[in-house]
Amino acid sequence: MFSLSLCLPSLSPSLSPPLSLPCAHSKLALSSPELIAAGRSLIKETDASLARSARVVAETLTVGARAAEEVDQQRAQLERVLDDADAVRESLGRARGLVVDVARGMATDRCLALLLLLVAAAAAAAAAARVVSRRRGAREAAAAAAAVSFPAAATALAVGRKVLGLG
Repeated sequence: MFSLSLCLPSLSPSLSPPLSLPCAHSKLALSSPELIAAGRSLIKETDASLARSARVVAETLTVGARAAEEVDQQRAQLERVLDDADAVRESLGRARGLVVDVARGMATDRCLALLLLLVAAAAAAAAAARVVSRRRGAREAAAAAAAVSFPAAATALAVGRKVLGLG
């Protein structure tokens, strides 16, 4: 028998947490088989603790890998969203250009319609002036056309008279 001063773990696991090693400093008289059994028990507890730690590490690595994968997917999704936003900005720019072109076309169309109206009014004034000139003199026809039509018609009448050779 040996007489040793040892710090042995509690052999009843229900009374202490798995990693706590309470020490009772006392002189114990243990035989070699008892010391070997106590050492093996300590090794088993240590191995079990290491296995639990290894499982926790493996789970942590798995969770970290999943989190990294999700972050990578979110980054890719964010890049797609930014690309789509750039495409929308480009489309809006093109749409603005088209709206400006359409507005210019509409303004041009209105100007042409006004010009056609003036030409029609001038033609009507010229026709009226010709009819009136046959009944009255050329001076009275010009005055009548200017009175009936707006001021631009008088100019159109003068042009029309030159074209028709009336004076």
